Amino acid sequence: LNAMNFKQILASGAFEGIIGCTSWTVTSTSAPSDDIFVVKLKLMPKPIPGCVRISGISDQGGIAWPAYYKWVLACQTAKPFVGCWMLDQMFPEKPPIDVAASDGTPGTRNI
Repeated sequence: LNAMNFKQILASGAFEGIIGCTSWTVTSTSAPSDDIFVVKLKLMPKPIPGCVRISGISDQGGIAWPAYYKWVLACQTAKPFVGCWMLDQMFPEKPPIDVAASDGTPGTRNI
């Protein structure tokens, strides 16, 4: 593993706000096999300082919007990490739709 490459990945836009997030919640889990574990989570990224609140959640540190991810963890089989669970893949997910609809629009909650 190249530590410098890994550090660049963590500093990239894909991880912006994840490292140092203010909170996170596991929304669901599944285990499609003995060595794969899938976690869906909602996290509140670290706030963007100096932003004016028009929408989102703000505090003294800035503003942020909840982010949703699907993480796939794999149990390692190679030395020296045998038995360790590591992040194998990470996918951003669309936020859940929280609008009521009475016309049967797909992806909305009917009232």
